[in-house]
Amino acid sequence: MSITDAHKGLIFISNCSARVVFTHMLIKNLLTVYVRKNVLSFVVGVVIGVVAGLIGVGGGEFRIPALTYLTSSSMTVVASSNLLIGFFTVFVSFLLRLLKGLASSSSILFGAYLSVGSIVGAYLGALMSGKFSNRALRILVIAYLLIVGLRFTFEPLIGEVSETLLFQENVIPIYLICFGFLVSVLSAMFGVAGGEMRIPILIMAFGLGAKLAGTASLFASIATVGIGFLQHYRMGHFEVRFTWIALFMTIGSILGTILGTFLVVTLDDRYLKLILGVVLIAATLRFTAGLNK
Repeated sequence: MSITDAHKGLIFISNCSARVVFTHMLIKNLLTVYVRKNVLSFVVGVVIGVVAGLIGVGGGEFRIPALTYLTSSSMTVVASSNLLIGFFTVFVSFLLRLLKGLASSSSILFGAYLSVGSIVGAYLGALMSGKFSNRALRILVIAYLLIVGLRFTFEPLIGEVSETLLFQENVIPIYLICFGFLVSVLSAMFGVAGGEMRIPILIMAFGLGAKLAGTASLFASIATVGIGFLQHYRMGHFEVRFTWIALFMTIGSILGTILGTFLVVTLDDRYLKLILGVVLIAATLRFTAGLNK
């Protein structure tokens, strides 16, 4: 073998070694990012799940920023993943509340009426998502969440929020169906469950306590997020490549929901209203961040 051939052989071996090292580093970095994203998805799911279990919401408003960061995808894709995670979250939370006795005939009946309106509203809201600017709707939702959130947060200073039935019993179903329709349209458009919008009204206008209002809202949320996700899926908004992120966040959300449900049994309604107020204000900030999108 000549010196030239030997030199060429060394260069070839050197290039192969460099490629192997580069490939190894690339795979290692990809695995590191992959694992980090899945761990973050799980942790976010647990934290939001605890809040969801406590007050009876899906937590979608707070998952959206995390999903946007983790997937770097469009709002419609993020909304579809969020609805899928939210479905399992609200479904498990509702079942746990039934097992823990956090339900009454009124809360189940109210939830059923809300669900009737939610079925149609969720379908319509999913069709409308991404079709036009929803800035005006966001402003209305922000105003509502902020006013009610401040009211609940400062209840100890300005007096207790009354749990009074404002309607005659024979028209309650009509109001609940219409209310369920309105909330589910907005929820499906924004890719959330809508509990933050339902629960305050159920307390202040339909006479339910904080715990029972959360249970009724969860019941209605099952239909809202389930149908909303199916419609998003049919429209091609769900991307399979984010399945693992959704799976880890779902597992975390379910575990957090279990913990939150165990905690809610021990809490008085006054403290739940305070937590609800803080969550509503936080949701206001979340919706404000999306005004220019």
